[in-house]
Amino acid sequence: MELFKEYERTDHNFKYPLENDFTFYDRVNNLNFGKIRELLNSWFSKYPIENKNKLYADFRAKFYDAFYELVIYIFLRECQLNPQIEIKDTKTSQTPDFFCTKEKFSFFIEATVAKGVSEYDIKIQNLKESLYAKFGKLLMTHYFLNLEKLDFKVNKQPKLREIYKVVQSGINSLSQRDMELIDKYQFEDANFPKVSYNDDIVDLILSFIPRNNPDYVKYFSPIGMYPTSYQYMGIENSIPKSIEKKIKKYSNLELNYFIFVNSHGSIFYRKDDLMWHLYGSDHFTNEVNMKPLFNSSKAINLLGVIVTNVVPANLHRFEMDLYINPFHKDKKKIFNLFACDFEENKNVYFNINVRERLNIKSDFLPYDLWEIL
Repeated sequence: MELFKEYERTDHNFKYPLENDFTFYDRVNNLNFGKIRELLNSWFSKYPIENKNKLYADFRAKFYDAFYELVIYIFLRECQLNPQIEIKDTKTSQTPDFFCTKEKFSFFIEATVAKGVSEYDIKIQNLKESLYAKFGKLLMTHYFLNLEKLDFKVNKQPKLREIYKVVQSGINSLSQRDMELIDKYQFEDANFPKVSYNDDIVDLILSFIPRNNPDYVKYFSPIGMYPTSYQYMGIENSIPKSIEKKIKKYSNLELNYFIFVNSHGSIFYRKDDLMWHLYGSDHFTNEVNMKPLFNSSKAINLLGVIVTNVVPANLHRFEMDLYINPFHKDKKKIFNLFACDFEENKNVYFNINVRERLNIKSDFLPYDLWEIL
């Protein structure tokens, strides 16, 4: 069984609005994504045959969650930790993601993904995607859309047909003078013709950007620029919450365990902030947290936390941050598990260069592929 089948791929387009993630990775004709498919197929071939069907289905339903489980399995395998999948804990009958053994030391691993956005934000983004998909049907040969503003006032499906008609009417009504202004001044003139739409659900303003080559219209979405969006500190809050949730769930396990957290997205977390949550102090601000997660009575069996920020599009700079539970009696063994150097009373954090462990070259991808996702 292969994760990605071999066939002639002819679609060069970027990811379509509302497109399934697996579908995109499978259909896009792009050299770099071809490398990703080849690597994931290689890893998938090493996955236990009795668990392949489930992971195969998971890739289609929750692509990034399944990808992370595959990555962790391959990493544990390369560390010679003999990973087994969904083995029951004899005390609680719970089934964390992996069970590992090395030199008579056995432990569980539970993996989770911290997305850094709320459920409300996810729903709003899905609503925006539905609008982008509708705009994909607009008839525009010489221009891209510049979505200057797109604000949702409520979590409610927009009136797609009505918005589409307003925008298409605005495109059709462009005069020869309007088009000459756009072509001549592009982003410099504030008096460009714009199309606006405002109701009780959405507030939209858009303008136009000239296409360099109208002959390529069939290869590109009509949307040239998306609305500017900002996200501050979201991932820092979601990682500790994800860890705390897993600690509560697995506090009664008979064996020790690790928590792996993937900060899914292009936003990086701040290590000082996470250390404040885990250890109780932040040397950057000298602020003290009186209830650090590692010092919780429910974290007695927690060996440590490993945090990553990895998706297929940034595998060329894949690293792991290992945070050791300083209150655990076997902390020296923890470093030995991952072949990290240990120095008594000094080590609580270690960076693991996973690329070397998995033989991923730094030039595997020429750049992060976020922009095409």
